[in-house]
Amino acid sequence: MAMEITDDETQALTKQSADLADLTWEAALLLQKRYNIISDIRNCTDELLEASQRGDQISIDLLIGIREEEILKCEENWNALHQLVLSDTPGEHYLREMIFADPESMHPGNGIENKLLELRRHIQSLVNEVKTKDRCLSRNIAKERSFYHK
Repeated sequence: MAMEITDDETQALTKQSADLADLTWEAALLLQKRYNIISDIRNCTDELLEASQRGDQISIDLLIGIREEEILKCEENWNALHQLVLSDTPGEHYLREMIFADPESMHPGNGIENKLLELRRHIQSLVNEVKTKDRCLSRNIAKERSFYHK
């Protein structure tokens, strides 16, 4: 005996697919914004490194404030990404993996998923670059008090 899908069930599935597509696009926009924010953090970190090498304390103080604002924007963005995928529907579970799992372990299925993973890889690369520069910055500014001082 064949099971028939009712019109209501078809409409519900269509709406679910449309909702997931909307969430995926919103995730892509948030990830693009995250990339831009982290790029700004990297640029500010570069300027901080230059100022620390010059011993320009006024610029250092100003740039630390600017960098702190960018880091707060990054935190707000992170929270928005988490809010996007709070429920536990199968589609949102998959989207949550696309956003938060290791991008190298994911296998995209379509163009927007490829874009999400590409953004994630670029973001991770930027984060790694900022971490490396941050260590140098900490050693330059904090000297012996630096967490990274050996």
